[in-house]
Amino acid sequence: MKSIFSIFAAKACFSLCGLGGLLSAAEVNYSLWPKRPEQLVHARELVKQNRLQEATALLQEYLHDKRIAGKEARYIVSQINIREYLSRDNPAVVPYTVRGGDSYFKIAQKTKTSIDMLLYLNGTIDLNKLQAGQKLLLRPMQLTMEINLPMKEILVWDGGKLVSSYPLLAVRDGGTGNVETSVLSKSASLDGASVSHQSQTYAAANKTLNLKAGTLIVGNTRDSRPDEKGYFLSVEDCNELGLLMAPGNTVSIIRSVER
Repeated sequence: MKSIFSIFAAKACFSLCGLGGLLSAAEVNYSLWPKRPEQLVHARELVKQNRLQEATALLQEYLHDKRIAGKEARYIVSQINIREYLSRDNPAVVPYTVRGGDSYFKIAQKTKTSIDMLLYLNGTIDLNKLQAGQKLLLRPMQLTMEINLPMKEILVWDGGKLVSSYPLLAVRDGGTGNVETSVLSKSASLDGASVSHQSQTYAAANKTLNLKAGTLIVGNTRDSRPDEKGYFLSVEDCNELGLLMAPGNTVSIIRSVER
C-alpha cells in the first residue's frame, strides 16, 4: 500500500540533478517508425542537462498526439510538471491560519483544495486536532481531468498545462459519446475495509474516485464488482490522482475524437 507521502518520495527518485530514471522509463518501441521525431530526441538531451522548461516547451506540439510519440512526450512532460506541482516550494503553496470552527474538511472546501493535498503538505500535523491560530500550508487547485479512451490515458490539466498523465490498465465503460461530468466523491479502503477521512490510516488507504456520470476510477480491478463500470489505473497512480482531484472538479470522458 502506498500513502500519499510515499508517492511523492518515489517520484523524487527522478532527481532534478539528472532525471536519468525518467529517460530510461520513457523508452518506447519505435519499430514502426523510421526514427524518433527530432523534437523528442532533442527534448531528452535537454532533460539530461536539467533544462526542463526548454524540454517541456519543445514537446507541447505532441501532447495531443495519439501515436507513440505523443505517449512519450506526455510521459516526459508530466514527470517534470507533477514534481513542480507537488513541491512545497511551489509559489502556489500558501500559508493558512486556522480559525475558530475550522475543520480540515471545511478548509479544503473553502480554499478549493483536496483533503489529500492538505495531508500531503502538512504531514506532521494531526488534522483531526486543529486549533485556532495554528499554521497550515495549502494549495488551491483548479484542475480538470480528461479520461481519453483513444489514447488509453487519464490526463490532468491545469488550464492548458499538462500536470500529469496515467496509463489506463483496463476499462469497463459501456457509454457512448463524449461526456462532461465531475468528481462526485472520493472513498478510501485499506485491506478491503472502508476508511473514513477522519481515520489515522486515511493517508495510507487506497483511493477510489466516484464520478457523477456513475462510473469509478479505481486503482485495482479487484477493488470493484465485476459488473461495476469504471476506469482502472495502477494503485500508485490512482492514489496520486486522488491527491490532485477533489469533489466538484470537471471530468471530460473522451470516447471518440471528433474530426
